[in-house]
Amino acid sequence: SVAQTSFDAFLLPRHIGLYCGAPEATPAHLVQRVCGTGVEMIAQAADAIALKRAELALVVGAESMSRNPVAAYTHRGGFRLGAPVEFKDFLFEALMDTAVSCNMGDTAENLAKRNRISREEVDAFASRSFARAIEAQKSGFLAGEIAAVKNESFEREGMNARGVRLPSRDLVIEADTHIRPSPIEALAKIRPAFGGVQTGGNSSAIVDGAAAALIASAAYAKSKGVKPLAHVRAWASVGVEPRYMGI
Repeated sequence: SVAQTSFDAFLLPRHIGLYCGAPEATPAHLVQRVCGTGVEMIAQAADAIALKRAELALVVGAESMSRNPVAAYTHRGGFRLGAPVEFKDFLFEALMDTAVSCNMGDTAENLAKRNRISREEVDAFASRSFARAIEAQKSGFLAGEIAAVKNESFEREGMNARGVRLPSRDLVIEADTHIRPSPIEALAKIRPAFGGVQTGGNSSAIVDGAAAALIASAAYAKSKGVKPLAHVRAWASVGVEPRYMGI
């Protein structure tokens, strides 16, 4: 969980473990590497297994971009008469690298310029991605990895019940609601978001969602008769020039 989208967000990993039935002694760990957090979680779980600190790890990414707060960092000491009351959009401001006055969108535009990637190429890539996602959805390919979300309560003895409450019009959500037909002609009409190749049609949307995976040692998987979907062979993190972070 990257953004502080609820007052108890720091407790999210612990609550996931408790309410899914993990033993109380099972530790929880909050990971934050912005967009790379999901991959980072898998790497950290693999590290723990390689060091024999664990045999099995549940890694969960949960993000609610629609609940990113409008925040104030300057009011803890109170307000002076007539002083400006400053609130800023956490979703935008938190992605601004103040070391180089460059936000996440700017880094992608810098990469597009450096690598001579055109708006037409970006729109074509996005359109093709949406078309493939729609086909995968229609064919049922995605269904096996999606858990339906519904109004539901999660309980554990001695603890308050937690739950999911959907808008009244949604009794159940069982498919990605962001996937939509996106022909190149329609994408081409959308104005740039950062003065270059990126638009609201060919970039990441403001969405909510979660994903999870189990990472286990080979010996543990074999003992349970489980066939792995993939093997983690190696991993690394590398720093780059901040203005080209997106590479």
